[in-house]
Amino acid sequence: MSAHRPIWLCFAVACGVGSSRVTAQGTGDVLAQARAQLRERNLDSAVALLRRITDSTTWTDSARRIDALVLLGMVRYYQGDDSASLVAFRGALTLDPTLVVPRLAQLDSTLGARFDSAKVAVARAPDPDTLYSCSPRCEGLDVPPQRVESGPRMGGAILVFADVGGESLHGSALLRAIVDTLGRVEPGSVEVVRSDVIQELIDHAVQSLLAARFRPGRAHGRAVRVLIEQKIELRRRMH
Repeated sequence: MSAHRPIWLCFAVACGVGSSRVTAQGTGDVLAQARAQLRERNLDSAVALLRRITDSTTWTDSARRIDALVLLGMVRYYQGDDSASLVAFRGALTLDPTLVVPRLAQLDSTLGARFDSAKVAVARAPDPDTLYSCSPRCEGLDVPPQRVESGPRMGGAILVFADVGGESLHGSALLRAIVDTLGRVEPGSVEVVRSDVIQELIDHAVQSLLAARFRPGRAHGRAVRVLIEQKIELRRRMH
């Protein structure tokens, strides 16, 4: 980490450097709290607050998210984590490719150059509607989708229990589905490739996959849609 970075941080925060978007800041505003922590040079606390916005899957204020990503990119740079800084800047530019951060280059030419390189990378990145494939293997992805809180596993398959009747107590199914850029399974995209269980268990497996959440796949630093395969081992719940 270069010695000038903490000095530039104080100056940048004092001048209120941020994106060109204007966002309201009321009492208790998380973004305002993060700025306050930066003024006190509490970088770790500021990062924790900013990530409450940037990592949230339910935050609906895109302008506020963009400002949080810009600030996070600046703080990560001042902490010496250039890779995380670029990731944050790319996140902001993915939401708004025309984003401008006034006075950034004047305050720190290296930081301004990093923001510009992030803008170039996002401009060259694939359209988020492009469909990538992990069926049967992943191609063209930096990071494949990863299921969050997938529950118990059996071998390489997700183990699912269902309250159903019928003679067939267990079996397996192979499903295909599209995971969108927010990590959700697109409705109507689930396809049963093969199965050896009764329809009630298949219906339960499909609903289980539709309710699942994923960390989205990424290509060139951008979240993208990905066709996945999910093997599910199904068991009737025994009471």
